[in-house]
Amino acid sequence: MHSLFEYNILYINLDSREDRRENIEQQLMGLGLFDRRDRITQRISGVVGKDLYDPEYAQSIADEFGVSIDKMTPEYWLSRKNFKTMSNNKARIIGQVGCYLGHLRAIKFAIENNLGNVIILEDDCSFLALRGTAITFPKPPSSTELFYLGGLFWHQTSTPKPLKSSEDHWIRIKTDELKVPCAFAYGFINRKTIRNTATLLQNVWKDGKGRDKPKDWRTDDERIRATALDFMFLNFIQAKGRAHIISNVKAVQSDAFISDVTDVGKKTPKKPYKHSYFYSS
Repeated sequence: MHSLFEYNILYINLDSREDRRENIEQQLMGLGLFDRRDRITQRISGVVGKDLYDPEYAQSIADEFGVSIDKMTPEYWLSRKNFKTMSNNKARIIGQVGCYLGHLRAIKFAIENNLGNVIILEDDCSFLALRGTAITFPKPPSSTELFYLGGLFWHQTSTPKPLKSSEDHWIRIKTDELKVPCAFAYGFINRKTIRNTATLLQNVWKDGKGRDKPKDWRTDDERIRATALDFMFLNFIQAKGRAHIISNVKAVQSDAFISDVTDVGKKTPKKPYKHSYFYSS
């Protein structure tokens, strides 16, 4: 069995959201995940999407990711040539962009610090464990390019396949049967999969026409049109790679906080979008 102790852990938190920071840090502290000898637990400051309207802030983010300022303005992200969305709500779209960039910041931190594996958490992650109880799970499959400790189970059939076992096991996400939106608790088992995911997310800044169906999402051969972070994972790694989710899940998304992204100004619903945080309701 594996446990969180065997992974580097990065948690994303906006500087303004001290309530969320307290939530995730108290959990990580209770699980004994700070001050480990050979693994790190590190806060990653989130990117504030709405602050991209401030030219100075936008320039600082552009410099951080090594792109020109014209590829970091709200106008750039609000163009469907660059960021695919069905929403017409600019505040929601820009919130999604901030989320996208915050996760990319965390993934690039993992690369720059040569982390051999990593679990990335959002600050509204809620672990399903008693304080002081280790969270354990089977070793993720060696072929996985992305694994989830929790997410929304979005079944594509009216009758989901029965689980193979009531014991903890990994489910291969096959998008004709199951899709998993959400990105509040996911991980990578090695440096290669971390780098490939960074490439995927950074391909939006390449020149040329943005594609929704590149030949190989793992390379930088083609420009890819971006979308919300969890759907980047769904459309590419789940659909055209190898992704897995644990059953029984180890975390859910807390409904105690106001959303900064999807439902701006509202609390995260207990059962969003008619899906479930568990394989079957």
